[in-house]
Amino acid sequence: MTARITEASALLGENHRRDNVAHLQVLMKPDPHQPNTPQHVRLRPTLVNFVREFRATSVRLFAYVGGIGALALIAFHQLSPLVAGLHTSLPVSNESRAWTQASRPQPAFSAPVTYFSDKSESYDIFRHPDGGRRDILSWAPTPEDPPIAQLEIYRPGQERTEFDTGIFKISARGDLAHVQDVEPAGLLESKFGPVALTRFSSHASGTAQPCLSLARTFDEPRLLITAWACQGEQRSQRQALGCMLDRLTLLSAGNDLKLAELFARAELRRAGCRTTD
Repeated sequence: MTARITEASALLGENHRRDNVAHLQVLMKPDPHQPNTPQHVRLRPTLVNFVREFRATSVRLFAYVGGIGALALIAFHQLSPLVAGLHTSLPVSNESRAWTQASRPQPAFSAPVTYFSDKSESYDIFRHPDGGRRDILSWAPTPEDPPIAQLEIYRPGQERTEFDTGIFKISARGDLAHVQDVEPAGLLESKFGPVALTRFSSHASGTAQPCLSLARTFDEPRLLITAWACQGEQRSQRQALGCMLDRLTLLSAGNDLKLAELFARAELRRAGCRTTD
């Protein structure tokens, strides 16, 4: 009995080994649809497909970016005139370019101020390459001394599209130095209407000196009138500024009819040299 069991077990083990060998042979049998080639060679079609997909995607991406660039270029050309127009409408100043003093000035204005009858008067004209003109009347104790008062009529050209009436800008164009202690000083009634006054101190003579200034702008014609006085007390300075505007007279308007009309209307409102406290 025992011998039979042993023989059956041996037969069963032999059959199991045969089945394993047969199964291994099936696994190792080449696939008729898969060439008998190494694994790295069989992976090549997958890589080829990946490269093809990457290339197609790259082409589509570059086409997309190129389309956006073309649209941006078209928009730039369409909007550039608007941008240029906006740029030219903004306040622009080319005053950094040199002003040239006229060698033989032909006065276009006069201001015979009795207040400065004992002072030396000078008349200067400065021209800008872009068409601006500044007529400056100055009064000084002697021709060699710095001015104690000044009146400027500025007719801008293309160098400026808006006016800066601050005393620091006025002092930069005039003969003032080391302007400090700037504060409003009320209004002055004149033939050109109410004019704002500014009180400040100047150190042009080496010591602090009280001064008073005014600024009046006009749109038609484009014109800026500024003046300052640095002699005496504030009341006398106010009187001097009032007389400057009251006596300011147009001698020659050239072809500027609007300028002639402005001064003609102002003459009708002349009230003499007086101040309003």
